[in-house]
Amino acid sequence: MKTSTAVRSLAIAALLSIGTHAAAQQPVYRCNGTYTDQPCAGGREVDIRPTEGAHSMSGRKKQSLEAQLRDANRAADQGFNKGVKQANTAMHCQQLQKERMRLDQTSADTELEGGRLEIRQQQFKLRCRRN
Repeated sequence: MKTSTAVRSLAIAALLSIGTHAAAQQPVYRCNGTYTDQPCAGGREVDIRPTEGAHSMSGRKKQSLEAQLRDANRAADQGFNKGVKQANTAMHCQQLQKERMRLDQTSADTELEGGRLEIRQQQFKLRCRRN
């Protein structure tokens, strides 16, 4: 029961502080498991500013653990997707190189020049490395 009261008190304090943001923010204190705007013996001041990307007065980014994990997962997903894209491009470049080698071995000059030009243009678009 104390936990739900403490959470409710924190939520009310947070709402009050958001509502009075234009005015000077009053400090919130934690005293024996409850939150109040009055200091008490043995209590400590609690930072109630939003933690979703808000910056403190020191200029450091302040995020909750959940937000940090979400950002780390998003960065990992982006890195994975970039790696998959690079692998697909490399495979496509290898296929184009094999096709070019096959054309080089044929004796038909018209097919050779037209086909090689198309392949070179595709390789240029993909930024394939020369082997």
